[in-house]
Parts: sequence; C-alpha cells; structure tokens
Amino acid sequence: MSAEENIAHVRRFYEAVSSGNLDVLDELGAPDFVDHNPEPDQGPGLGGVKDSFTKFRAAVPDLQVTVADIIGAGDKVVARAVMSGTDQGGLLPGAPASGKKFSVEVIDIVRFEGGKAVERWGLYDGVSLLQQIGAMPEPAHA
Repeated sequence: MSAEENIAHVRRFYEAVSSGNLDVLDELGAPDFVDHNPEPDQGPGLGGVKDSFTKFRAAVPDLQVTVADIIGAGDKVVARAVMSGTDQGGLLPGAPASGKKFSVEVIDIVRFEGGKAVERWGLYDGVSLLQQIGAMPEPAHA
C-alpha cells in the first residue's frame, strides 16, 4: 500500500473510535496487531484494542478524535491527534463521574504490512487528562 492509503487507514481508525463503530478496526488491523504502548488493563492483539476503546467510550460517550497533523512515509504513519470528551464515569476504577470535559494530545506511530496495521507506538497526555477531570491536582504555579 502507498503512504496515502496508510494515512487514509489511520484517519478511518480515528473516525471509527469517534463514532463508536469499532468493528471497522477488523478491516484496518491485523488479528495479531501489537500495541507497544497498551493501556494497563488492555489485552493482546486487535481484540485488546477494541475492548480498551469500548471501555473508554463507555466512560466518555461523546469521545472525539480529531487529526491535527498526519505524515506517512514507507510503511509507517505518524499522527498527532486531539482526543476530547466528557468524563461520565469509569475512566478510573471506582471514581465517580466528574462531568468535566477534557482535551488531550495523542501521538501515534503505526506500521502497516499487507494493507493492515500491524504495530502501534503511542503516547497521550494522561496526566493532563487526570488534571482536567479533577482526579489529580494541577501543579502549583510559582
């Protein structure tokens, strides 16, 4: 596949996460997909990714992922996206819903093979998310 086709796949992934249509991930990713930066309770493979986003969307039903920048070269795509939504409870085990909105940046690097995503490396600003929903105090400013 071309870099442009891989970019289109990553955009489709973010659209699927935003809409909650996670079955699209079966079209985009290989069954033995490897997430090198999984969530703490995320299972292996594509099934683990789908389960993790199902849980996240339950806690944040208005979840939106918007691409800010995206670059493709060879078999890899790098994307900077903004993930936003409202905490409706369940983001943290046992924590009540804060009802607060959040917006955090995400960086993903996805490698493709045979038209399917096979690996992902990614980071998001989890500390900022926790601060925005009130689960972690903001740093004191001097």
